[in-house]
Amino acid sequence: MSDRTPRDAIHAAVMRRHAIRTVVSYDCHFDELPDIERVTPQAALLSAPVDEGKSGPRVVRGQYR
Repeated sequence: MSDRTPRDAIHAAVMRRHAIRTVVSYDCHFDELPDIERVTPQAALLSAPVDEGKSGPRVVRGQYR
């Protein structure tokens, strides 16, 4: 039995509506949804592109693949 909350359902519905396939979350309930991929915040940061600008390295917001 799933313990998904209405809040999870709203997030999933909005993601589907906007064709967003990946969510960054610790919430393992998203793993039960076959069309949504969940990645942890650590995994997202490890795969984020880094801008090596003059002020030093930083993660480019909105991109993590």
